[in-house]
Amino acid sequence: LFGSPPPPPPPPPPPPALDEVQLAIVATAIALLLALAVFLQVLRQSASRSSGDIRVGVVGLGVMGSQLLLNLAESLGEAVAGFDTDPAKVSALEAAAAREGLQARGFTSASAFVSALKPPRTIMLLVPAGKPVDAVLAKLSPLLRAGDVVVDCGNEWFENTERRQAALAEHGIRFMGCGTSGGERGARLGPCLMPSGDTAAWKITRPILEAIAARYDESGGGGNGGADDNAEGTGMGSGEGKKDVSDQLQEEGQLDGDDLVPEEEAARGEEGRRQE
Repeated sequence: LFGSPPPPPPPPPPPPALDEVQLAIVATAIALLLALAVFLQVLRQSASRSSGDIRVGVVGLGVMGSQLLLNLAESLGEAVAGFDTDPAKVSALEAAAAREGLQARGFTSASAFVSALKPPRTIMLLVPAGKPVDAVLAKLSPLLRAGDVVVDCGNEWFENTERRQAALAEHGIRFMGCGTSGGERGARLGPCLMPSGDTAAWKITRPILEAIAARYDESGGGGNGGADDNAEGTGMGSGEGKKDVSDQLQEEGQLDGDDLVPEEEAARGEEGRRQE
């Protein structure tokens, strides 16, 4: 009864040592897992740069930008993307679109915004002229591809537009200037647009710009039967257009030929204007 307790059970035998074959299998499995992780990371990066299904995007969702975007969504009858770094403006845009039953997707991420657009992408800038445009282009251009079109809808000095056109053309990106007038109401209901750029960019953007531009009815009564009944508020700038304006002014007696400022002089801005 009072003898010594039974001895404890022997410890379990140690696991067998891995032989060379097993070590090779483990090393191979680890290498495959690492390769899979790298592959998934590349896949995610590729997906972030892949194209979406939206044709047009607007950068700058202030008063003009948000109203122009709503105009696009309504006139095109399709979803439109908007980008702004201010989350409040993005939320306000989406709420306004929802109230009107329009499709609009807002983004605060430039990469997500660009990924939502299908190539060739059309991106319209509604930001202040000057350095803000350059800042936006510096952020967007690395995300764009050859054939994409950027339209600056601010009233920018033409030399800045030409400089940006040349810089982006090196990467195959087309850049257009497009003066926009009409204010908030015009942006929503139909602005007056004055685009300029190369022919390829115009072919892409023309259906978009004409869809949202101001329109007026020229079909008057009486003998005015030959006029177009739906004139567009868009027109590509050209030398012929300038000549038409000067001819009209001379016909109406507002200016004589000698009073017209030469192009070389006008291009120098205020310093080149005649002081009369």
